[in-house]
Amino acid sequence: LTVLIPPIPWHYSRIYFGAATVGMLWMIATWGRSLTSVENSNVERLLPVVACLTMFPFAICISYGQMTVFVTAMICACLLACKSERHVLAGICLAAACVKPHLAALFVLATLFQVRLRTLLVAGGVLLLASSATWVLADTNPIDLLLKGTQKSGGIISGPGDIRLHNRLLVFLAGVMGKFPATVLLASVVTTTWAVVVLKFRKSLRIETVFALSAIAAMFLTYRKHYDVVLLSIPMAVLTVHLINRRTAALLGLWLMFGLTVWPPIRDTQWASALVFSVDLIVWTVVAVFLAWQDVATLSPDAADGKQVQAEAAVYGAT
Repeated sequence: LTVLIPPIPWHYSRIYFGAATVGMLWMIATWGRSLTSVENSNVERLLPVVACLTMFPFAICISYGQMTVFVTAMICACLLACKSERHVLAGICLAAACVKPHLAALFVLATLFQVRLRTLLVAGGVLLLASSATWVLADTNPIDLLLKGTQKSGGIISGPGDIRLHNRLLVFLAGVMGKFPATVLLASVVTTTWAVVVLKFRKSLRIETVFALSAIAAMFLTYRKHYDVVLLSIPMAVLTVHLINRRTAALLGLWLMFGLTVWPPIRDTQWASALVFSVDLIVWTVVAVFLAWQDVATLSPDAADGKQVQAEAAVYGAT
């Protein structure tokens, strides 16, 4: 936070933060473009970037001065570092993303499930050092800071009619059983469902897909606002690359449906409406199922064996 919001006069800090935001957007764009192949045309390589950066939550997040663009950029940087086996850099980026723990938590677990232990150890070390520095500078231990943040976020939920939260599942459950039990129950159900899928198909899922599933699950995990939807640029980029590679009408339809949930410039109260939330829940869940199924169908050992059999049959048939 000190790096992003340095203790300097406002008229300087806004210029600094603006430049930092441009760097974050560049990182997200660089990662999105890296998912494509050199065999793709320039337009095709640009499409994931455009699909991500035209998401309206980016404008909301930047105008609010929120941190989700930074979190998303750090997760994209972590993915780029993992791709090049730079474990230390990946760990540093993952730790930086934990500035918003409720968004980054599943990505930390994803790193563990992917057995990237060096990245996880580096991230843990960076977080320990950062927490110790915060303890010294703020004269408050990290546990107290976490408890205060939890109490403050819990106070945001005032009842089932509260329009300040955009995760309507949490608002509904809070009206039924209270704020804390609702938060624990929803987080447990979402995390368990996500973990079962990721662990069951761990050998078949690419890390980009696991992170895409983590981003979608994070939208329903706990507290969420419209500016947090920036995180969905990760599954948007992955889905766009699938569209480039397959080009089917059904996939185009799914891509457009996903886009219509994140591209239009809708207002805060519209994000909180039951209709918008219901559409988002259905579409985002379908996208998650498709991304997982696509990897399992093409990268699983059984699928590989099937392709080998088909290839051998083709050779014998031609002979």
